[in-house]
Amino acid sequence: MALVRKTLIIGLLLLSTMACHAQFDNGQSPFTVSSVSPETRSIVTEQKGSAIVDGERITYWLYSVYTKDFDDVMKGYRAGQELMMVGFSWAEALGYTIDYANMEISSPNESLASSVKMLMTSRNAMVSITIWHSWLYINTVDTEMVYGTIAAPLYR
Repeated sequence: MALVRKTLIIGLLLLSTMACHAQFDNGQSPFTVSSVSPETRSIVTEQKGSAIVDGERITYWLYSVYTKDFDDVMKGYRAGQELMMVGFSWAEALGYTIDYANMEISSPNESLASSVKMLMTSRNAMVSITIWHSWLYINTVDTEMVYGTIAAPLYR
């Protein structure tokens, strides 16, 4: 299972290199605006949660990938790729243009707020997605508790 999650995180970070303050109180999930395969939907759970960052309550969409055994490594990897694209598709569906040229990748991200780490840990989430102050943030964590973040500036 550790290999599955480690492979997934590496895949997410590799995929990201190819590829105004907003909150989501309208309840629109990233999954609702993205075409996620039935295979991925069958192994991914989605939850909504909040964390306090710099004194502000931020809403996050949290994702856990559950695979049965080692034979499902590629299934989990593909799910991870789709989850990454979910964040980008969701931001675009909300009317943002993503500035891919100025995307920032931090891995490991040692400055990720402890409240976000605790939220992800408490929900057993390996991916969290949010939009905060016109930036899309996609956070990942591997089985060794190493956090990575992809941050992309957004424009309306």
